[in-house]
Amino acid sequence: MSKEDNIYRWLFDLAKHLVGQTPGRSWAAIFTSLLGQACLMVAMLLPIKVVMLLGLDAIPSYMPEPLRSMTLEQLTLLLSGLTLVFYGVYLAGEKLTGRWIDSAATEVIGKTGKVVLFENQGDIASDTYKRMVRAVAALLLTLGVISLLGVLYLNMCLALIAFFALSIWPAVRIFHYAQRINKPQLIIQSLNNLGNIGFLVCFAVVVVDHLYFSAPSVLFTIAALILARQATSKIAAGVGDLTHISRQREKVSALLYQEHLLLQSKGNQSDKIAPLLAPPARDRWLTQVLRQCEWLTSEQENIKVHWLQSTTPDVYIFGVVQVATGRSCLVKIFDTTRKALALHEASLLSSPCAEQLPAPKLEHASILDGFHIHVLATPPGGSPLDDRGQTEALSACALRALCYCPPGGEIQDAYLRSHPLLWQKLFGDLFQPLYLAADEEQTTHLNDICQHLEPIREKLRELPLTFVNPAINYRTLIAHDQNRAQVSQWGQWKIECFGAQFPANAQGIASIADIIDQAQGQRSDIAQIDSSLVKLACWLSGIEQAINSQRYLDALDLLPACINCLRAVKILPPPKPKQAP
Repeated sequence: MSKEDNIYRWLFDLAKHLVGQTPGRSWAAIFTSLLGQACLMVAMLLPIKVVMLLGLDAIPSYMPEPLRSMTLEQLTLLLSGLTLVFYGVYLAGEKLTGRWIDSAATEVIGKTGKVVLFENQGDIASDTYKRMVRAVAALLLTLGVISLLGVLYLNMCLALIAFFALSIWPAVRIFHYAQRINKPQLIIQSLNNLGNIGFLVCFAVVVVDHLYFSAPSVLFTIAALILARQATSKIAAGVGDLTHISRQREKVSALLYQEHLLLQSKGNQSDKIAPLLAPPARDRWLTQVLRQCEWLTSEQENIKVHWLQSTTPDVYIFGVVQVATGRSCLVKIFDTTRKALALHEASLLSSPCAEQLPAPKLEHASILDGFHIHVLATPPGGSPLDDRGQTEALSACALRALCYCPPGGEIQDAYLRSHPLLWQKLFGDLFQPLYLAADEEQTTHLNDICQHLEPIREKLRELPLTFVNPAINYRTLIAHDQNRAQVSQWGQWKIECFGAQFPANAQGIASIADIIDQAQGQRSDIAQIDSSLVKLACWLSGIEQAINSQRYLDALDLLPACINCLRAVKILPPPKPKQAP
């Protein structure tokens, strides 16, 4: 049995399981949902009839005898009142359905005897129950509408049945295609479009019958057309609910079936990218891409490909070496979930600033079967680290080179239009959580910072800007000289005030002094800067990151150093000398 067939079978078994576990509440929920949807349908139909009556001078003759004995005003008020009554019944039915569903879902989860599997599992169970009930009610309502149409308007009934039958094949194909490319919204859009087409088919039947053949009265025609519209929309919504349930199959099975386990995924690879990573297919598309960018110029050139460890999930890196010349490059392929990361990296590495960055040259960027591809030319003799002992020294080299590369031009303008800098993040509300864990002395420090936020922000605005790459580590460093290194991953680059990129510890502070001392001839704006202001940015950045991670005690530990820097840059006065007893 294919995977697709299994989905349909699983949905059918799930419906039987839910009803079998709590039959009373399940059927009660289906009944109240069906009643509510039927009442809503009538509530939508009656206002149209009221509007038609408002344009008449007398009650139409086709009205039943009890209604014709009323005045036009009385009938209008009666139908308007019934509209409110039916809508009220719909709301009450939905409320009651929700209670039945919540109660039944809680009981089914309890019967499995399992511990908590994941967050909001109760919400997922209730949502699954609700969608399944809605889908069953929609199916029953559609069958009821078709039966009623068979009495009111046989031709429209036959047209609707034919349309539903012919729609099964394209709906199934669309479902499989959307599942394969992981675009569930495509299913909903397509179902809505099919529903609209079904309504237009019914409308065409009405026009043809009234012009060329026999047709029921206008009243029955209007009622039949509205019923047909409800049938097509309800069945589309029901199929959409089943599609949503199928996307959470593993969680729902583990949650509602006693014998099912929630197995961890073997990886985040999409079904489509996994075959491209295997050696036979990988070598083919790698060769194709490298010829496109003319890194390979002859079909006779042989290459050796090896897998490199990526520090970012769903980003895969291959090292490629020309056997004859020894030239090397990196080829990255980004899964569809990392499209933004690929574009962010390409925007920087294709900018004029890239020439000064400790980064491989971006030779080529393209899209292969929906996946972004980057080809990065590594320097002669460059290779990923094979000795972890080199990490600290080469990380420092890469960080120093990054600091000496000034941002500017369009890349800086584009970044600053969409991302805040450190000084823009410092507001009083940021520090409020720290008061929960602060002692008396720390509270005093917090008050000093909060009362001087405006001058602090003004001071930080004076700092030059610099690029930041949080992905500098053993796996991303490329050594090509004893004193030089490049970084292979740039998907998370940022621009920040100088100082904010350093770790808020003694090692980071020492790096600041070293980089400022060696900045002469590299970046004059850094060489002339007050080191105390840079350290202030470092400590405040550390506090901000700790607060956002809810590490309040770690943030409070940084307050004394931050206060000392505020005094050094003369935002706070020096401490008062202690008086002798």
